[in-house]
Amino acid sequence: MLLASQVLILGAMIFCNLRRPKGSPVLLWIGGIYMAGSLLRIAVGLAVPGAPAWFSTWIPALFHVVLAGYVLTLARCRGRSRAGTWE
Repeated sequence: MLLASQVLILGAMIFCNLRRPKGSPVLLWIGGIYMAGSLLRIAVGLAVPGAPAWFSTWIPALFHVVLAGYVLTLARCRGRSRAGTWE
């Protein structure tokens, strides 16, 4: 199940990379909220000793930080491409 969902996420990332640039402000907001939530999850896991196990599973937490970083990078690249600075 985990491998199948990772392959699905990778396919979605490839699909997003191949599409024409649009929607960078929406991606920026989604990526920002996703990054904030991911970092908050890690902060709770570090700061609260009795936090549920979901907050202290580090590999999935870091995976979400990487995915949020990808969304933010994609938004930035699409914003640049849309502004005509590079294609």
